[in-house]
Amino acid sequence: VWGVPCRDISADWGAQRIKSLSIGSAAKQALKKIVTGKTDNQHTSLIESFLYPKYGPGQMWETAAAEFERRGGRLLRGWTVDEIHRRDSKVERVIARDAQGQRQSFDASAVVSTMPIRELAQALRPAPDAPALAIASGLEYRDFITVGLLYRRMSPKVSGKARCVTDNWIYIQEPGVKVGRVQVFNNWSPYMVADPDTAWLGLEFFARDDDDLWALSEDKLKALAVREMQQLGLADEAELLDATVLRQPKAYPGYFGAAFQRFDELRSWLDGLDNLFLCGRNGMHRYNNQDHSMLSARLAAQAIMQGGTGREAIWTVNIDDDYHEETAEKT
Repeated sequence: VWGVPCRDISADWGAQRIKSLSIGSAAKQALKKIVTGKTDNQHTSLIESFLYPKYGPGQMWETAAAEFERRGGRLLRGWTVDEIHRRDSKVERVIARDAQGQRQSFDASAVVSTMPIRELAQALRPAPDAPALAIASGLEYRDFITVGLLYRRMSPKVSGKARCVTDNWIYIQEPGVKVGRVQVFNNWSPYMVADPDTAWLGLEFFARDDDDLWALSEDKLKALAVREMQQLGLADEAELLDATVLRQPKAYPGYFGAAFQRFDELRSWLDGLDNLFLCGRNGMHRYNNQDHSMLSARLAAQAIMQGGTGREAIWTVNIDDDYHEETAEKT
């Protein structure tokens, strides 16, 4: 997944993914399920069910954007931030360009940033001090490629008489292939598949934007994905109907490298900008899930409404052992 030896990855990352989980608690949960057929949600790593949007996670943001605009907000899509101008400890304006390359300056009373911290620091004018800029420039990321493959069905060897397996995700441990995980979109939500008589799969590849895998053309990525599905015995090429490729740069902030070891210095410098608030996965260079990112944004909004106080609360997100969902108590 990360493209570096495990010994080079900060223990913070591992602790974040298995908070308060132990072999004993995992065994206890497995035994409880065998005896009672039930599990509890005490450990996030063992949660077996959760709420999922009908048309996928993007539906949440589409709905939020529509509501924001309905209330009079202005949302600019497809723009890129080029420069963030500050005077001493206050950001005064942001210069961005649209899809056609036209630049525009926006005065800013407050700025909430979800952009990768490396790009954020490099966009600041004047630049951060030399140590902070060096740390930001040295932060590492892992990039992500999804190859979507539409089949008539998965291989009967794995799905039997069914069209596809019942899993949401299949983690691939097989040596000799590059795919790391396979999503079965049918099982996330049936509404994510246009034709219920097909199997809609997403093959996930982990890469760097400067490696050979990332440099492959879309046609070569599709061919690689189809070949590996055949090799793994998950689906036959003869059943393939369609394919597509999506790339997501900087999908994962890296918890490794010399720069990451000094991240707290960079965070302290950025938090010194009174009206700049960082949130989200890339915005905080933290492996946040969607619920964590949503909560960090909410806390950023609250801090702005409170005149900048409460900023520290943003950085407490995703250091506990809870998913931030509200559930109705069963009676």
